[in-house]
Amino acid sequence: MPVWKTCKDPLSRLHVSAEGTIEEDGTGMLQVDFANKVIGGGVLGLGLVQEEIRFLICPEMILSRLFTETLEPDECLVIIGAEQYSCYKGYSDTYKWAGDYQDQTTRDTWGRRCTEVVAIDALKYRTYTEQCNPGMVKRELDKAFCGFHRSDVLPIKLSAIATGNWGCGAFGGDSRIKGLIQMMAAAVAKRDLVYFTFGNAQLAEDLYKMHEFAEANSLTVGDLWNVIQSYNRTCAKTSRKPAVELFNYIYQMYSDFQDSTDEEGAGQNWEEGAEGKGHGSQIKGWGSDEEGADGRTERKESLDYKAMTP
Repeated sequence: MPVWKTCKDPLSRLHVSAEGTIEEDGTGMLQVDFANKVIGGGVLGLGLVQEEIRFLICPEMILSRLFTETLEPDECLVIIGAEQYSCYKGYSDTYKWAGDYQDQTTRDTWGRRCTEVVAIDALKYRTYTEQCNPGMVKRELDKAFCGFHRSDVLPIKLSAIATGNWGCGAFGGDSRIKGLIQMMAAAVAKRDLVYFTFGNAQLAEDLYKMHEFAEANSLTVGDLWNVIQSYNRTCAKTSRKPAVELFNYIYQMYSDFQDSTDEEGAGQNWEEGAEGKGHGSQIKGWGSDEEGADGRTERKESLDYKAMTP
């Protein structure tokens, strides 16, 4: 697994939208299943949230329960070729079957639908602050990276990740923290990220602004790891939700650093004791195919990116 505090990768490109769903608007992308560590969760019982709904509309996925053991912290499950058979509306208590679905996704040479789903399970939290504990953050980063990383595929050929509020329902995760964690894991996995907030326009704006801020200030994944640890040491020492949430802390921390170094010049470590520094490269726009400062060729814009960035 990566040593997160020393990762020099900048955040990869981001599309974020309050509209759309992973299964409908994530065609051609790696689609995230917000899984239970026991795959499928309550699909054969009373569960009706993201994972269970995906298994119900793509019932072939239920077969994975026959041979998949409980997922370990460094494990994920990849399901290729699942076909969607049903439409639905609502969520949880309001969920209803809404008729047959005619899946028009193209097939590969084996006759499978060109759909790739990755199941990654999140930790369950009782409080906001415990999510910033170093062990908790590392576990979630490792789990997301495990699901996103493909060592046998060149970065230029990797599809984007279609995801959303992973672990933010019954498991109690904070959507902004989880969004940032997924941005960080996607960056190190060399994949772009398409994030659906499922109707939450404010969350879409907040995630977009944080990504824009990190990009403008050349923050690397290591920088973000270190500032999360600083936040944990200074603001997350209470079981209650702190007065300053993580995103505001990042904005304040970096603004304070900028103010203190205006006369001294750039390039200094902005968190005392932090090891990671911004490497200065800029992320290019979706339409670029030029080589970036880190030597990595940027992917051209794909027609599969249907989510709109605010």
